[in-house]
Amino acid sequence: MEYTDGFILFLFMSVFTLATIIQCFMFSVFFSHANLAAACAAIFYFIGYLPYALVLQWEEYMRNWHKALAVSGLSFIF
Repeated sequence: MEYTDGFILFLFMSVFTLATIIQCFMFSVFFSHANLAAACAAIFYFIGYLPYALVLQWEEYMRNWHKALAVSGLSFIF
């Protein structure tokens, strides 16, 4: 973090936070009860990170385009 521009880091984290909030609102639209929506949104959010775990486990057997397809929505992790 010594060579990272503070503004770029702040912008990066702000965009990630905004995307996460928007994703949670998107999940909540599909439910009529708030408790059910919150529980399912959390489950969907964590399921969204499963491709990253699979890529880490099978990285040596995958081609680059397989990795790109599997983690296209998880670019903030790398």
